[in-house]
Amino acid sequence: MAKAQAELTPDTAQARLWAQAATAGTGPAAPGLHLEAGAVRQRVAVRISERSTQQGEPVFPPDVQAGLAMLAAPALAEPFSGTARVGSVRGEVFTLDLGEGRVLRLHAKVGGGPVRAAAGDSARLFYRTSGDPFFRNEAIDLQLPGDRLVYALVGAAAPVRLEIPGAGVRAAQVERPDSNTMAVALTVGREGRTMRPGEEVEFPRAQLTVRLLASVAVQGEAAHAVEGDPYRIELLAWRTRRQ
Repeated sequence: MAKAQAELTPDTAQARLWAQAATAGTGPAAPGLHLEAGAVRQRVAVRISERSTQQGEPVFPPDVQAGLAMLAAPALAEPFSGTARVGSVRGEVFTLDLGEGRVLRLHAKVGGGPVRAAAGDSARLFYRTSGDPFFRNEAIDLQLPGDRLVYALVGAAAPVRLEIPGAGVRAAQVERPDSNTMAVALTVGREGRTMRPGEEVEFPRAQLTVRLLASVAVQGEAAHAVEGDPYRIELLAWRTRRQ
């Protein structure tokens, strides 16, 4: 065993020590090494009974009042702007048929509940995507018969400025970065507010409620460790719920 180890090790000094142990018969494991005859044995295969799983649609946790995830998004060379039809609606998940086999599948929760959409609804949709998970330029402006959904996730190498003209939404990172975040100056129509990440503000004239999901501004050496854009804004807006 020691002789074989001497031939295998790439370390010259270590190989010499193994060779000496082989000659002297004092290899560290050799005296206590026990080889059992018939070391290879046939074992009985373990059988696990098959059972079908019930996989439901994803659900945001109860403490999350607003959020959006694109579960399936068609790659587009140019932004889509036109009519889309609502396909299936299951809880917080619904699909939009953009035509030509293109389907956008969204998981959205706004104002503590699902988007007010029904299968067969005809909607106006603006949809833009970069197609790159590290350099984001995503925007959705969805006008449904019973609701409105506006979403943006935009990144840049410098403080972000974004605009969704159809919704009258403009946002820009302002003030000094603090703990890798920045304040955001948000304008909806003629109404403006300065918001911090996590804040939710109602804009009465536009009848929109906006939640600033994130405003990232990675500084210093940490910026080199982050994949993608060091500056990002993520926001979500919906038609204000009336009690």
